Amino acid sequence: MHINNNITHEIVELSEIKKAYNHYLSSYEAQQDIENYTYIVENRNTISLHLRELYTKLAIQQQAQKALNQNIRYTKYTPCSLEKSAILHFNSDNRFSITE
Repeated sequence: MHINNNITHEIVELSEIKKAYNHYLSSYEAQQDIENYTYIVENRNTISLHLRELYTKLAIQQQAQKALNQNIRYTKYTPCSLEKSAILHFNSDNRFSITE
């Protein structure tokens, strides 16, 4: 299945940023600097929201690809003898002609 690589690339980048934020927030320095701590917590929440949106887009895209990749069955129509004779009689009748 072909999935938009741009979305997956952005998900990977944002996940790495979120991982770095979580690592910093667990450090002793972050707990001492409250202003920076709250700023990073807000950024992490924004990234989490954006990640959820991207995962939703990815799931929708995967469903669309799955629907497109379903097997298409073709059936061949075989006319019965009555239909064949009706077509032959229609074609041989001179009252019906195609004029362009």
